[in-house]
Amino acid sequence: ETATIRDFDAAAAFFDRLRALGCRVALDDFGAGHTSFRHLRSLEIDMLKIDASLIAGLPDDARSRALVTSLIDMAKALELETVAEWVGNETAAAFLRTAGATYLQGFLFGKPQSVEELTAKGLL
Repeated sequence: ETATIRDFDAAAAFFDRLRALGCRVALDDFGAGHTSFRHLRSLEIDMLKIDASLIAGLPDDARSRALVTSLIDMAKALELETVAEWVGNETAAAFLRTAGATYLQGFLFGKPQSVEELTAKGLL
């Protein structure tokens, strides 16, 4: 997830093939330093996944609030959806909903499960 894209032309071609199959492309860990604004300009993506390190301080940390709100606003301006990672409590979730995040993910909604667990529950 945090691999650096070194060949933008190859990545763009791969993303085009994925889209032709009906897939959507998300840029993960945005705001963590692994991805950059260059990725936004150079690659056709559908959504940004806002890095967990920015979500962890919500809603108490003013800098986290400002950064997350700015990223969500920027994504909207670029017509991208957003996924807020690591949402662990209802207070953070309420802030993110108000800020306009498209999707929320994290322990508040469920813990990761193995394929075996999902299969046993009839979910796969």
